[in-house]
Amino acid sequence: MAQSKDSAPKNDLSSSLTQLVNEDDMAAILKSQKAMLARLEKTNHMILNCNNISEQQLEMMLSRYRRHTQLLKDMKKDLQSVHSRIRRLKRILELKNPDSWTIIEEEANKKSVLNEIKKETPDLINFTDTSINETDTVANT
Repeated sequence: MAQSKDSAPKNDLSSSLTQLVNEDDMAAILKSQKAMLARLEKTNHMILNCNNISEQQLEMMLSRYRRHTQLLKDMKKDLQSVHSRIRRLKRILELKNPDSWTIIEEEANKKSVLNEIKKETPDLINFTDTSINETDTVANT
């Protein structure tokens, strides 16, 4: 008997709750959930496409990067080889002609010093050039 008393209120409660639910509201909720699911699936598909395209681009760029890196390494080796050959040739020339080599070094040092002076004071050099030209034009008149 106790079971029938307990089951009766449960049935009344569930039946009263089902009467509170509006069928139109439930249909609207289900419709909006289906629409949201469709949108989420479409978004997921678009994200997967974007990931696939990004992966392809990454692979392409990695292969380019590897090629360029290898090219730079090869160029570095070539330059090191050239520099070592130049140093070796300089030593040979120094040993064969030490006097002429010192003259060449002195001339190169003079040129480098003049170039440094020109870089440091370009206005001074332009000023001296214009002052010489002005005195020439004044003397000619």
